[in-house]
Amino acid sequence: FSIALLPPITNQPGYITGVVYNASTDAPLQGVRVFLKDVPGAVFTNAQGKYAFPAPVSGPALLEASKPSYHYANRTIEVVSTRETGVPPIYLVPVESITHITAAAGGVATAHNGDLVVTFPPGALPQDADVTLSLIMQERDLPGPVPDGDVMIAAFFGEPTVIFNVPVHVRMRL
Repeated sequence: FSIALLPPITNQPGYITGVVYNASTDAPLQGVRVFLKDVPGAVFTNAQGKYAFPAPVSGPALLEASKPSYHYANRTIEVVSTRETGVPPIYLVPVESITHITAAAGGVATAHNGDLVVTFPPGALPQDADVTLSLIMQERDLPGPVPDGDVMIAAFFGEPTVIFNVPVHVRMRL
């Protein structure tokens, strides 16, 4: 059997704590903006990649981490406002390429020396867009957890509401 030890409940406010790393180097990442979605305010990671801030409320929350030139990440956490909430390590993947794709003409975006190629046919995008690509080889580097029973083979980092008008072609050489 196992015993789970939780930090004691106190009248003091709890904290949300964690560490953010560069997925390419495994080094701590300074200057990452960390915040809870729909909660005002944010903190930035220190030189050791660590962050901590008071738990504003109890219940489920979406923690987000972002830094320019890196893909974002998020984690769903269960916050207890009177306990410390430790968030598993977050790994941010550096953006390898940014390609401007026009909706009318389409285009090709590549990353990782051609190991990842996405072809956008004309009309696939509803509007012009800057497409950022990086090859992600480890599950820990994904922007969020993969649901049980699913396998992530490709992700589109951009506006969460983009719906392609026609299929795009993704080629990965592993």
